[in-house]
Amino acid sequence: MESVISPQLINKSRNAKAHSEWWSSSPPRRSLSHRLLAGSFICGWVQVIDTIMKCILEATASASAALFVCLLAASSVPAIEPPRQPHQPTAGGDNILNFNETYLRPAFGPSSIGIQQAASGALVLQNFITGENSTFVAAEQIPAGVVEFWIRPDLKKVLFATNYSKQYRYSYFADYSILDVESGELVPLVEDQAGDIQYAEFAPVGDAIAFVRGNNLFINTNGEITQITEDGGPDMFHAVPDWVYEEEIFASTRPVLVPSGGDVVPSQARELELRYPKVGTKNPTVALSLLDLASGAVEQVPLGTYEADDLVVGELAWLTEEHDNLLVRTYNRVQQHSTHVLVSSANTTSVDHSTTYTTSTIRERDGSDGWLDNKMAIRYVGPVNATDGDWYLDLLDESGWEHIYLFPVSGGEGIALTSGGWEVWSVLKVDPSRELIYFTSTEQHSTERHLYSVNWATQEKTALVPEDIPAYLLERFFLLQRNTPVRVITSNQALWDKIQGYNLPNITYFELTLPSGESINVMERLPPTFDPYKKYPILLTPYAGPDSQRASKSFQSLGWNAYISSDPELEYITYTVDGRGTAVRGRDFRASVAQHLGEFETADQVFAAKELIHTRSYIDADHVGIFGWSYGGYIASKVVEADSGVFTLSLIGAPVTDWRLYDSLYTERYMRTYQDNEAGYNTTAVRNVEGFHNIKGAFSIVHGLGDDNVHYQNSAALVDLLVGAGVSHTKWDWKTFTDTDHGITYNGAGPFVYKHFAQMLWEEKNRSGEEEKYQWSRRAKMNVCCRGCEMDEVCI
Repeated sequence: MESVISPQLINKSRNAKAHSEWWSSSPPRRSLSHRLLAGSFICGWVQVIDTIMKCILEATASASAALFVCLLAASSVPAIEPPRQPHQPTAGGDNILNFNETYLRPAFGPSSIGIQQAASGALVLQNFITGENSTFVAAEQIPAGVVEFWIRPDLKKVLFATNYSKQYRYSYFADYSILDVESGELVPLVEDQAGDIQYAEFAPVGDAIAFVRGNNLFINTNGEITQITEDGGPDMFHAVPDWVYEEEIFASTRPVLVPSGGDVVPSQARELELRYPKVGTKNPTVALSLLDLASGAVEQVPLGTYEADDLVVGELAWLTEEHDNLLVRTYNRVQQHSTHVLVSSANTTSVDHSTTYTTSTIRERDGSDGWLDNKMAIRYVGPVNATDGDWYLDLLDESGWEHIYLFPVSGGEGIALTSGGWEVWSVLKVDPSRELIYFTSTEQHSTERHLYSVNWATQEKTALVPEDIPAYLLERFFLLQRNTPVRVITSNQALWDKIQGYNLPNITYFELTLPSGESINVMERLPPTFDPYKKYPILLTPYAGPDSQRASKSFQSLGWNAYISSDPELEYITYTVDGRGTAVRGRDFRASVAQHLGEFETADQVFAAKELIHTRSYIDADHVGIFGWSYGGYIASKVVEADSGVFTLSLIGAPVTDWRLYDSLYTERYMRTYQDNEAGYNTTAVRNVEGFHNIKGAFSIVHGLGDDNVHYQNSAALVDLLVGAGVSHTKWDWKTFTDTDHGITYNGAGPFVYKHFAQMLWEEKNRSGEEEKYQWSRRAKMNVCCRGCEMDEVCI
């Protein structure tokens, strides 16, 4: 489950649902590595004092591309002026953020470099070493309506996607065309395509393009089309994930693994019968097939780990230079046990040179103390020394904290390369020639990300940015192999200059200590004209889902949360609280919510609100709101249900209200099956209406009828419960949006929702309890029996 609520919220969750993404109404984009030349990157706001951004580069052997990683350090390279500070900028201008520039037309964001589209429409290639720009593809060569493009590694061809239509969160249908850069010739991927290609990707070498159409896999080699599978259809998916695997396991549309040699392509997943499996129902049946490109033979490889109805395939990774070893990470249904299977291939001496495959189990893990996250972190390392064979790395939290381990490909005990009471966030790159692994971690603080390398031969860890400066480094880095700074690539000067004209909210971070002794992170956003002697309404903005993070020192986009803090008629202080169950605080902290979702998360939001009111004299305790979407909407509902007397307003977007109604792969990971945890499911559902009766202000529920993630059924069930229990219509409203998905953006619905929420915030701020109301409200206030009365009954 992932929140898609407003422009300024970036989900830092690392489970399969929650990869970082900037909110946008534009078509979903795949990983930048799919569409930008090696050497391109996007850097967000890097929070450092008196430091400069530099790149350590090595020119590649082919073309003029360069592989690099963005670093921060003092050097002789000219510094960025003025120096960027280790906190969110507040600027100091006279302008105040308004709704249009924070929501309708988000105007504040970092820049990107690499392959860029110039104002003329041309694709421009920047050489990172020389700084020179050159036109890579002229504007007149680019087809109309391009939504995404990819450049072949040898820079000779470009693949364009047009005629876009959305499918699921990450996937879409499109037409594809191939541009020969040298000749300028543009040809369709398939002659008779009609906006029905589901996926297309260049092979790393050679001329092949793998693509999926009608749930079947095809190969285009210099215009010659070869159909690999033939039985794809509505209930059989070849080489693309179905909805639940795309949403909950891979968080991607990328279905095919093409090794550097291009000889073997794993094809998965296959689904029978179901498209949205709910708790306790049949999951997709998944099988692994391997295609030998030389012979054209497709062979299904039994994994032998779990029964078909208990098998979840989580990750596939090549563990070889010769593409003859494939690692498949599998889980049982509830994802508390994993088995790693090595699939090895060998050419036979038969006439057709066919390939045979063997399988062996090389690792197992029990995670019954909580669950096992599918981090998609496996990387091939190669030989560690002359005698021990090949190795690979993985992230593992068996010690209680997520760290980097090396494992022999042939099986055996792992070697911990990092350790301590902090967690590795992301492995960025493996450099075999220097025996280095680059990664970001939370070693300095759980709200920060710093860049390090570790040598697997010596296990020596090196900080690549100053450790004493608060920072959150984005994850998009590439390998660097020179040790001298070259030049500043980008400083986000345009963004810096723009915000100088604004008076922005002030963001700070701190911790609260729970009664149980654990600390939780809090991000506070104060209005630009904050006066500590005034009273301000507050709004808590949780996501709170398992292994997610919102209170981080990343650049907080100037979106709707910034707007409601800035608008002089609202001036809400917002608090983002990452309670128990959230990310990078260790396995015990993370797994504490297992089998009873919503209990600790709700308690921690209530505790935080009470503690903030108690310790901050500028908070108006009579006006305390909460706003959440998706899992956050679930928590916003549970907080009202808790009937703590603290919260007076709740804005609830697309909530889960009963985990039996959500998909099986996500829910059973955290809750196990309904048969094994009936009491847990009953407790976690939103069922107690007393808090909804008693809320002093109001609450609002919004949901899209076309929501393929959290089905509308969830809100409908809650509304039915509230109406049946006689919760006064004066306390709440319910808005339904036709033909729109989880984000509620279709047909102008997005601005409608957030203007509605802003109106409710204004009404809550000005609520005194003495407002004149219509007769039904007066009657209900006079006699509680009206909760169950029919409209024609008199009960005064």
